[in-house]
Amino acid sequence: MTEIQPVVFVVDDDASVREALKDLLTSVGLQVELFGSAQEFLRTDRMDVPSCLVLDVRLPGVSGLDFQQELLKANVHIPIIFVTGHGDIPMSVRAMKAGAVEFLTKPFRDQDLIDSVQHALDRDRNRRQQQILKVSGYRKTNLRLKLALMLVGVILAMAIVVPGVRRLARHKTAARHDNSALTAWSSSPPGQMGPRITGHIEMPVRASLSSSTIDKFPDHGNRWYLSAISADKASGFCDGFSTEDVFLIGGCLKVS
Repeated sequence: MTEIQPVVFVVDDDASVREALKDLLTSVGLQVELFGSAQEFLRTDRMDVPSCLVLDVRLPGVSGLDFQQELLKANVHIPIIFVTGHGDIPMSVRAMKAGAVEFLTKPFRDQDLIDSVQHALDRDRNRRQQQILKVSGYRKTNLRLKLALMLVGVILAMAIVVPGVRRLARHKTAARHDNSALTAWSSSPPGQMGPRITGHIEMPVRASLSSSTIDKFPDHGNRWYLSAISADKASGFCDGFSTEDVFLIGGCLKVS
């Protein structure tokens, strides 16, 4: 992947100084853009790439030091290298406290400026990389938080829905068992209808009565086998018969 080409912005009101600085910096392979004032720099759309600003202290309108403060207030964190022919210690102290990379007094050595520019570009690269990592970390944290909240939501939904579904299923099963009638016919000679026996199951059983099968055993008298009921799980009663006449024997319903 091609490396992003950094840019050096030069702001100086002296055209000859601007061109001299451009010749020097381009000779070491740097891309340079020139501006005659701070206002011109602000009006221009600049590439969002690693960059630094070579700034004259004395400019028409706003001074270089005041412009530095305006950039900080605007949250523009571009490394600045001050160059001036009229500098003093208080100026340099003010500039460095505000975050300047270097404060060079004219005449300065070409190599001093080149080294300062390279240092400023490295600082801006590192700042941008840290910003990318911070944004990436925020995104990962937000993603984990969203996934955790989704998981909590699913767990809460299951905690609310599942018990309700179970209660509904138990209610339906109990209602089906409670409302099921046990009907059978006693053994009788061919062509004659024996007494009708209707029983009611008062306790839940293991299987639904509607799916039960009642098998008649003619050779065992008035006895029917009910596969869905066990003697220890249900009790019955019969219309027209006393409870002593109808009883369960090992799952068999017998009419005396």
